[in-house]
Amino acid sequence: MRILLHLALLTATVLLSARYIAGVRVKSTPAAIGVAVVFSLLNWLLGGLLKFLLFLPAILTFGLLFLVLPLIVNVILIWVTDKLLHVFEIENAKALWLMGIFITVANALFMFLIRH
Repeated sequence: MRILLHLALLTATVLLSARYIAGVRVKSTPAAIGVAVVFSLLNWLLGGLLKFLLFLPAILTFGLLFLVLPLIVNVILIWVTDKLLHVFEIENAKALWLMGIFITVANALFMFLIRH
């Protein structure tokens, strides 16, 4: 049930990002569902590896990188999702980072609500 709720939240975030961020395009609602599924799978498969690779730089920055680590991982995964799916397009770096912020905030709110 939690996975379906998270996919619904990601789908809504993708649709809202496409509507309000210039440079983010999704062809349709089913395409947004596909983007959410691919992003979630990539997060499951590659998210831990990316966090592992960024662990040493986080230590070298005295832990400051840990504050933005979820954002960096989400931006990388959104970029990979964009390259994998032709129904999802991000035109520039500004749109990529804004969508990364949207998804990071949505995930943080979801985790907060699930725990409480």
